[in-house]
Amino acid sequence: MKAYIDLDNTLVNTVDSWIEFINSKENINLTLEDIHTYPWLSMKFKDENGKGIYDHYWESGDEYCIYDGKIKPHTGSQEFIDELKSMFGKENVHIVTMALDGIERFKNKFIKHYFKIDPENIHYYHNKYDVTKKLGSGILLDDYQKHTRSFVTNGSPSILFTNNGKYKWDIDQTKELENKYSELFYVVDNYEQALWRMHCIKNKYNEAG
Repeated sequence: MKAYIDLDNTLVNTVDSWIEFINSKENINLTLEDIHTYPWLSMKFKDENGKGIYDHYWESGDEYCIYDGKIKPHTGSQEFIDELKSMFGKENVHIVTMALDGIERFKNKFIKHYFKIDPENIHYYHNKYDVTKKLGSGILLDDYQKHTRSFVTNGSPSILFTNNGKYKWDIDQTKELENKYSELFYVVDNYEQALWRMHCIKNKYNEAG
């Protein structure tokens, strides 16, 4: 079984950098508490051509510079990945993330530097369940219920990461998943809970053969 782990906001603090970017462009004072649905930043703030200002954030890849970029790992995320490598085997720990064309090389270098994961274990998908079609079954850990939904609706386990309750987007849809897919969908607040839950899921699937 594979461990499929999201990058942005699951392992690294991207949202604060997003908010800072929007605030500087719009001259406002947006906070994390203002975000109640994940794609809201992109839908709410548009440039003169109708493109989401949030989308411009991704165009250079500079935020992922390992020396002076604004994005840094969450406390404990590097140790978490090390624990997963011990639990699943290094070859079975994969980063599954999203990226606009052209910045994959920045993310690859970032992930290699902080998490010691090689490019062959880094994957870019808009529908993250598609990674299982290439690599096989596994558990997804992600902060966005859209991606966890893609796993459970296809019969695969997934875990929603809330970063100690700080991520409150799409709460109603999260509750729906908890009620409808109680045997496949789980919510965790931190890495300790994520490790325990992934250990339990892995053992359950091993026992099932």
